[in-house]
Amino acid sequence: MAGIPSRHKSVVLLAGVILLQVVLLAVQIKRDSQGRLLRVWTVGAVSPFERAGARGIGNIRGTWSRYFALQNTSRENEQLKQENDSLKLRLNQLQSKAAEADRLAALLNFRQSQRDVPMLAARVIGTSADSASQTVYLDRGERDGIRRNMGVITPDGVVGKIIESYRDTSQVLLLTDKDSGVGAMLAESRIQSPVGGTGEPLLAMKYIPTDDAVNVGEHVVTSGMDRIFPRDLPVGTVTEIKTGRPFQQVRVRPAATRECTGGGGGGKTMMNDAFDLRLTETHIEVHKFRTGAIVAATILALMVQAFVPVYFQKFAVLDLPLLVTIYFGLSRRNPSTGLLLGMVIGLLQDSLSGPTVPLGLYGIAKTIVGYLASSIGARLDTEHPAARFAVTVFFFVLHQGAITLTRRLLLAEPEAWFTMRMGIAAGVNAAVAVFLFMLLDRLRKS
Repeated sequence: MAGIPSRHKSVVLLAGVILLQVVLLAVQIKRDSQGRLLRVWTVGAVSPFERAGARGIGNIRGTWSRYFALQNTSRENEQLKQENDSLKLRLNQLQSKAAEADRLAALLNFRQSQRDVPMLAARVIGTSADSASQTVYLDRGERDGIRRNMGVITPDGVVGKIIESYRDTSQVLLLTDKDSGVGAMLAESRIQSPVGGTGEPLLAMKYIPTDDAVNVGEHVVTSGMDRIFPRDLPVGTVTEIKTGRPFQQVRVRPAATRECTGGGGGGKTMMNDAFDLRLTETHIEVHKFRTGAIVAATILALMVQAFVPVYFQKFAVLDLPLLVTIYFGLSRRNPSTGLLLGMVIGLLQDSLSGPTVPLGLYGIAKTIVGYLASSIGARLDTEHPAARFAVTVFFFVLHQGAITLTRRLLLAEPEAWFTMRMGIAAGVNAAVAVFLFMLLDRLRKS
């Protein structure tokens, strides 16, 4: 049985944690004469299958007598078909191994001709399920030193670049994708112009002035100006030219086709690491904290949230456990850790909120916030006070929306989606978060 890809594990964990808390809520809630909500759900889910089973039992018996009884008479024919299919499969396997040997020989020759460029061999193991996205997955990841914006090439030419790197796999955005591109130039005239994908088999060479001469059949190579690929790697060949103002419309056939990148099944690519030290993307640091800092901050926030509003009622507008969840989610930048921390903080807040709040109400909301905060923190720099203010407003509204949805669907309690008090509370919590996050920054390891 295939394991769950590492990039999806946090999503599966999120769904599982929320489902467990929904079941926990259902066990606690009772719907008048219908009994506990969990029983209502169970009976409602099982009843249609029972009715369908009772209605279809007669049809199944008839099908058995009319169809499956004929199986004995066709057994010999079935065995012959199986033998034939087995021979076909064996032939395909032998042809695939022969093709793979040819690819490996080409890769070896290519690697020897590019000794000055550090490379790492990788195998294409999958493609995107979205037909609008031109991406493939490789069997190399962070453990092999793969990082975002590394170039990916084959002996035929440029393939694309790394857009996501996971523990054991990485995702490549192919050059043919409409969001992809590479710094390029014409091999003969050395006219430079970026080449981008169109979502179709042909590429588009942009910004070639009308007065510049371009010939069909002219080769296009990398210019090195994008600081990802070295100069003079094959990009493609000019196949179509249309006049325009102020730029010509130049179409380029990629040098590395879909078959070369493994689209036809399990090819190998070469990953170029020559310019990774000069990439210009922002490095987002994963912060580490002093021993016990997260536990201490969580306990302190829960205690203050539980006891201070008893003496100062206006303090109840703050949700310190939520702010702690947001901060550590943004700082740790691990979706699995973020959702688990949010679940623990939310369930503890539920247990301290009295009998009117069932276990799981805050747990579900803070699980979602913890997961999304960690996911956003891994992609965006949220260290600036203005960014922290905006992010906190967003997560506060999301948190209250999740609570409202839970109350309306599971508790059958009428509750407004948005009120003026919620808007004011979002602003107050965001303002407090800016200063609170500065204090929590002191808990980080230097």
